[in-house]
Amino acid sequence: MNIKFSFITTVYNESNTIVPFLESILHQTKLPDELIIVDAQSTDDTAQKIKNTLVNQKKIPWQLIIGIGNRSVGRNIAIKNSNHQYIACSDGGCILDPYWFEKISKPLIEDAAIDVVGGWYKPIATTQWQKTLVKVLNFQAEHINFDSFLPSARSMAFLKKAWNDVGGFDERYSHNEDTPFALELRKKHKRFVFQPKAVVYWKLVNSYRALYRMIWRYAYGDAEAHIFPSQYRIILAYWTTIIVSFAISFFVPLLAILAVLCFFGYLYLPLLQSKSINRINELWQVPLIKLTIITANTVGYIKGIARLKML
Repeated sequence: MNIKFSFITTVYNESNTIVPFLESILHQTKLPDELIIVDAQSTDDTAQKIKNTLVNQKKIPWQLIIGIGNRSVGRNIAIKNSNHQYIACSDGGCILDPYWFEKISKPLIEDAAIDVVGGWYKPIATTQWQKTLVKVLNFQAEHINFDSFLPSARSMAFLKKAWNDVGGFDERYSHNEDTPFALELRKKHKRFVFQPKAVVYWKLVNSYRALYRMIWRYAYGDAEAHIFPSQYRIILAYWTTIIVSFAISFFVPLLAILAVLCFFGYLYLPLLQSKSINRINELWQVPLIKLTIITANTVGYIKGIARLKML
């Protein structure tokens, strides 16, 4: 069977990263059969750099579509304009391992019963702070539960029919649209395969402010899509326990010790789990990073819920 793949991606203001991303596609050990890029009207020179990089290459047919809308809209536009029934996707700003397409396409080619392949993604950490962030976020494929894993659109392949069966990417969502998409695929009982050797590399944020904004968006998006409520209940229970314990400690002083232990114990949990301290800076960076994450999760989710109630 002659199976052909369309590689789709969406970009917006990726001037600093678009050329390495495109070059990583062109240097795959196996190439997709077409490349479709939707640019959400970048205000920098992303579109021009795409044209400059692709115009003279003969390896792969390509389209550049200028669209209006969020990433869900962009992905749907790309897929609607694709010529093939198998879709592979990643995101601008990433770098594909040279074997990525070969690995992520293989399960779909070898087994007609498979609908979705989820690849893996590894962070690019160059600064000491980023390396500490990796420890907190705990990116390890061996810890993944294959039966419940929800692939990210930065490393994913699927049948166009499966995309069509769930109505495509939900265009109401723009913060973490690939999670509701994957959940809908599972609800439709699509067959998933996890392919940890299909690796995409992506650059981590490099400041507390950028980390806060990233996590806030994910939490807001989870609230928008009504997903993972139990995860946020745990975070809210943590804050409630700390606040109540400190309040009651005015009457029962020993509870202040319990509150402090709970507060710092949770913040230092990544170090306790890794059982190692690589740099002395981790002693203060880990709790600050963890506190940034749980604060962003709390505020983002609450604001997302509040917005839904206002609609």
